[in-house]
Amino acid sequence: MKKNFKQETLRKTLLTSIVPFVILMAISLIFTYQNKLKAVDDALDILANEKSAAVNNYFETIFHQIETSSHDLTIINAMKGFREAYNNLSNSDTINSYDQNLFNKRYSYQLKNTINATKDNLESWKSISPTARLLQSKYIFENKEPIGEKHNLTTTYDNSEYDKLHTLYHPLMREFLESFGYYDIFLVEPQNGNVVYSVFKEVDYATSLFNGPYKGTKFAEAVKQVIKSPKTVFLTDFDIYAPSYNAQAAFIAAPIKEENKLLGVLVFQMPIDKIKDTLKLDDKFKTFLNSYIIDKKGVIKSDIPSMDVSTIGMKSSANNIENIFSNIDEVHFSEYLNLNDESVKSAAKKLNIKGQEWAVVSEYSKEYYMADIYKFVSYSFIVLIIGIAFILWVSNKCQAPNFRSSFKV
Repeated sequence: MKKNFKQETLRKTLLTSIVPFVILMAISLIFTYQNKLKAVDDALDILANEKSAAVNNYFETIFHQIETSSHDLTIINAMKGFREAYNNLSNSDTINSYDQNLFNKRYSYQLKNTINATKDNLESWKSISPTARLLQSKYIFENKEPIGEKHNLTTTYDNSEYDKLHTLYHPLMREFLESFGYYDIFLVEPQNGNVVYSVFKEVDYATSLFNGPYKGTKFAEAVKQVIKSPKTVFLTDFDIYAPSYNAQAAFIAAPIKEENKLLGVLVFQMPIDKIKDTLKLDDKFKTFLNSYIIDKKGVIKSDIPSMDVSTIGMKSSANNIENIFSNIDEVHFSEYLNLNDESVKSAAKKLNIKGQEWAVVSEYSKEYYMADIYKFVSYSFIVLIIGIAFILWVSNKCQAPNFRSSFKV
């Protein structure tokens, strides 16, 4: 009887003490989980809005710069001068004066350092006009500056009309390029699509975008679109570009006009790295947060920091793509397995970039944000076990005198 009485007392004590404690813990767990999810949603919402605004501002700046530059008198005069000097080179006595060995050496370097390039590509690249060969020889092959720094050469001292113009305008164009982080800046004449000037001096320099080796590139597309509609600025999508060793590049082009007459096309080449820098997060976030750009088909347009390989051109795991692109003002949330097969929660927002259907996607690792929940559950169970043990101990201590006194009666 004593034993049954003690067990019944302990059972009642445990029930009356533990049940409210468990209920309280369950309520706390629910609130903690809900608050954590809200915090994640808020963080993703802020991140998606911040990154979309940053990318939008970057492209707005580029549009403004190229529109302003194309109306600048310096650019107009440079376009007129280079166009005439380029055309006059075809009548030059030195048109075929170039070192074939240096020519072959430079293009062999191009083949070796261009991803997935073939010998057929090499033969295509070398199929350029005598004028292109002459200018490439003077400003690339015979240029003592190392590859990647050919733009440091200002003059060849050959006393040609072209070099006089180059000596005058190149320092200004180079300074503009370096100040704003463009990969290259071009002047293209509209009759034959000849690249009459380039700052960086890669193998597209002096070639024709109408019938030369790069006529099928995004560069050529940008120029052709502006010539077709000379009242607009045209921005291409990112794509691999052979003269830049098949690195990803986009081009933005604007008409150069005088008295409403098209003189040429101003083109900026934009490297993908600038977009990557715009989307970059602090190192402390990179293990659980990512931001990148996708197009309307879900194709990734920028590298994902947490991936060891380039993700450009891969298909994003983001779902509800149609919803993302349906409203430019809304942030769309979803959950899925990312390219690393990790469960993530994401927020996506459509970008407001003229001519392109892109969106920023920001992902938050579920494993990371759920770790706090799991930690809370673990601590709660530990507290529960300690609480039960304490209640048992107290019950035993409290019940012993009662049992002894009951036997004396």
